[in-house]
Parts: sequence; structure tokens; C-alpha cells
Amino acid sequence: YTLQAGPAAGAVKQGQKIELPVTLTKLYGFNEAVEVTFEPAGVAGLQAGKITVAKDQNTGKFEISAAANTPPGEYQVPVKAKGKFNNINVEAAATVTVKVEPAS
Repeated sequence: YTLQAGPAAGAVKQGQKIELPVTLTKLYGFNEAVEVTFEPAGVAGLQAGKITVAKDQNTGKFEISAAANTPPGEYQVPVKAKGKFNNINVEAAATVTVKVEPAS
């Protein structure tokens, strides 16, 4: 499969949340559930839980939150997908730009 993330639904303001869509293109008959993680290492207060794109589904959404102390700026954040195909670990990755703006 391949993974596409974003674009985010605009910039996230400090102390608020936005949605980030992800789309999997499942190939070669692969149709199992896939775990997708948002990995903003080194960016204080920027986070989203992991999501699972269900079997027979191709899309999901992260809810990205920025803490009140998340530094404003643009961040390149890895998004990674992990699943199993014929008992073999299969991974895909993408990078999404997340813009954090100061709270109003």
C-alpha cells in the first residue's frame, strides 16, 4: 500500500485542534486494517493519537492538537502506516507539513 497524509485543514493555533486526513492506496489484494501514527518528535506539545484504518477502508483522520506552549512555526512531521500482508510486516511513510500559529 501507499500512504498520503494531508493537507491539514488549515493551521492549528496554540491550544486548539485540527483534522489531518490520511489516505491509503491498498495494492495487490491487500485489504487488512492498518495502524497509522503521527510522529512529531522534538516538537513540544504537538500530538495526535494513533488511528486504525479499518479493513475494507482506505481513509482515516487524525485530530492534531497543539498545546498552549507549542512553538509557532512550520513542522515536517512523519506519518507512518504499519500492517501485515501474508504475515509479513508492511510499512509506508509520508511527511506532512503542520503549521502552528500563535493563539489569538
